Amino acid sequence: MVHVESAKPPQVHEMPAGTHGSSWGTLGEPDPHAQARLLHLVETPAATLRHAFYPAGTIIPYHSHDCESVVYGVGGPCYESRSSDTGRNPEAVTRRLTYRPRGYAHSLRFAGPTHLLAVEFAESRDENRVSTPLPATLYGDIWLAMLRFTDSQPVNRVAGALEDLISKVRQCLARPQPQWLENVIDQIHATWQEPQGVNRLARTFGVSPQHLCRAFKRHLGVTIGQYSLLLRLDYARGLLWGTGVPIAEVAAETGFSDQAHLTRALSAHSMKTPARLRWKAPCLDLNCLASGSDPVLLSGAPGS
Repeated sequence: MVHVESAKPPQVHEMPAGTHGSSWGTLGEPDPHAQARLLHLVETPAATLRHAFYPAGTIIPYHSHDCESVVYGVGGPCYESRSSDTGRNPEAVTRRLTYRPRGYAHSLRFAGPTHLLAVEFAESRDENRVSTPLPATLYGDIWLAMLRFTDSQPVNRVAGALEDLISKVRQCLARPQPQWLENVIDQIHATWQEPQGVNRLARTFGVSPQHLCRAFKRHLGVTIGQYSLLLRLDYARGLLWGTGVPIAEVAAETGFSDQAHLTRALSAHSMKTPARLRWKAPCLDLNCLASGSDPVLLSGAPGS
């Protein structure tokens, strides 16, 4: 069965401070005592995009999703419980981008400042019933949509990025990886700061290096080395977007030899320099606001 909402013209809303109520959508309305902020709401015929900031300590009570969505998070850590008892058996969220089916129910607790981006599908398909972590090959697509609306690009360009993302998510869901390969991907994510070589991964999961490399490239479309680079770039973008860590330190923390190396790699994959990403980030003052300190202000024009 397919559920389709009536078409509506694309719209972008800058949300006022303290926004509560139905505007939170699948993100779930946070505890009213929290200083959580719903920052952006983008409505298009294909999807609704919601961007929110959660200070450390924020709790989102148990709630159910009324449509399919993908959720991407930067910051944390974040703990999830599938039980209506929010304190029961919470598990750390370990993957940044996840597909959630319609009817998915959970509660969340944010142990660190976190930005969440939810893309809610206008068309829901009941054949996808399982929450599924999505690969890092889609991280660039979620950032493309996010940067288009923070760059104040025409809303039809934001809509186009969302349509492309949804199409790629559907393709991923239609071509699930074998479980052993999904375990390999989980291991690569867990050890992204100290990447394991192909031979070690192959030994760990009981396959030959040649079979591992062929299967990985066939299912993911990239090599293991390229996938590891996508993870490092994603963590770098997260630090640039969500913290005040100096760019040179971001480069060092994410495995780049220096700031120039990070700049070249990020520009090639995102068409954005670290300075440009940092300058456009809406969260530096929010993180400081949540901790009670003064906002971090950046001066000067960013690099192109």
